[in-house]
Amino acid sequence: MCLTTVLYMTVEVLAYRSSYPDAASRQKLVELSSSTAVRMMQGLPSSVDTAGGFAVWDSGWMLSMILACWVILRRPVGDCGCRVPPI
Repeated sequence: MCLTTVLYMTVEVLAYRSSYPDAASRQKLVELSSSTAVRMMQGLPSSVDTAGGFAVWDSGWMLSMILACWVILRRPVGDCGCRVPPI
């Protein structure tokens, strides 16, 4: 799970650097992140004009979903009385 997280965050940072190479494009991203629709989907942005801030903001929902699925699938069978197929 840790390796998956590190790999995903690395891809986010590399994507940020290639997609927003200059200050003007990063300013457009800041303007986009202030949109109500984007905030509903991605959450409140914090420091999206930096690679780290963007990676945390953009990947937070995806990592939450991956972690939730992992927890559900790795749950021991006896917790709820139902049978969970092994991975």
